[in-house]
Amino acid sequence: MAVTSTDEEVSRSTMESNYDRVSELKAFDETKAGVKGLADAGIDKIPRIFYQPPDNYNNAPVSGDTQFSLPVIDLEGVSKDPIQRKEIVERVGNASEKWGFFQVINHGIPVNVLEDMKAGVLSVPAANWRDTMYCIMAPNPPSPKDLPVACRDIMLEYSKQVMELGYLLVELLSEALGLNSNHLKDMGCAEGMILLSHYYPACPQPELTMGATKHADNDFFTVLLQGHIGGLQVLHQNHWIDVPSIPEALVINIGDLLQANLEGVDKDPAQRKEIVERVRNALEKWGFFQVINRGISVSVLEEMEDGTSRFYEQDNKVKKEFYTRDHSRRVVYNANFDLYTSPAANWRDTMCCFMAPNPPKPEEMPAICRDIMFEYSKQVMELGHLMFEILSEALGLKPNHLKDMGCAGGLILLSHYYLPCPQPELTIGITKHFFF
Repeated sequence: MAVTSTDEEVSRSTMESNYDRVSELKAFDETKAGVKGLADAGIDKIPRIFYQPPDNYNNAPVSGDTQFSLPVIDLEGVSKDPIQRKEIVERVGNASEKWGFFQVINHGIPVNVLEDMKAGVLSVPAANWRDTMYCIMAPNPPSPKDLPVACRDIMLEYSKQVMELGYLLVELLSEALGLNSNHLKDMGCAEGMILLSHYYPACPQPELTMGATKHADNDFFTVLLQGHIGGLQVLHQNHWIDVPSIPEALVINIGDLLQANLEGVDKDPAQRKEIVERVRNALEKWGFFQVINRGISVSVLEEMEDGTSRFYEQDNKVKKEFYTRDHSRRVVYNANFDLYTSPAANWRDTMCCFMAPNPPKPEEMPAICRDIMFEYSKQVMELGHLMFEILSEALGLKPNHLKDMGCAGGLILLSHYYLPCPQPELTIGITKHFFF
């Protein structure tokens, strides 16, 4: 949103001169209630720390053109039919090459796991205008007692299943790179997992908080479970493209280290070759793509989403047990991990869990979504291994090349919680970032 009014410019300039950012950041952080606490208090105007700089959303147009559509990859039969697998590998390679993003369906994670994960996170106390819970789920998961009781079980289950999906993705990526299926897995690319849960409350001034801080994911790839609200966009060919919230689908984002695509990749060499090529294409041209039939059951996906929701929506007293700025912990919940360094806070809360290679102990995770987090992470790790294989093959390497390098050894599970914002025009978007 461009500000052209002289009065608005003067008003904003005056506001800046009287703005004590450090004091406001400290006051907000010390409440340990996150963005959800502000939303629950019924505020009419949001704190200045959440205002997103205009350049966060002025540079690229939002495209309504149907010529741009995020790749959706069906993973059905990927481990049974070589021909089907080849097609999936090619699609993964294509999407990774051209988008860097893609969605996957029929990934093997049960719907109830996805729904429980979302519900579990919402049950926990939820700055971008968001709160975040951060859990290191692999390779050494936290003890259950260290996780929020509200979503402990689903967090563990979800993480377990996402780890499995991760292994599959690593295989597909290895093949897409022209490598042996186990190349990226053997490199350790699928061993770690961090579970991040972002909670975005309703914002009274959404025009000031729109978007999130610019960033890139500092990982091999991210497996994103969207909530029902939608709003996710990816930048493609200088246009912001909407990512539809497809029930049971997971969004795969190729991080700084990799990018891929899948379908039938475990069945037919010819099919796998096609998938590898598609992954390569997506990586080169997009950096994003979606995968379907990724081996994660729909029930796991749904339980994971529900579990995440349960975590954020539980009593603040329970959630505060996980609220911390100590990122050496395997399970971290707070509002904006870069609260004191980012130019603007995001209107959301986040839970981050390091799920691999050293997952947290079950007792260290939120009880309310613990099981699904472990299951989801396990399945995502399997998908990750497949993705690394496809990526290796897409790079002209053996399937296990990236795995042998240790690329599949870690997994961080991030759960973002976005609440309605009373001033969305101020918070639109997220802080500029990239995945590293």
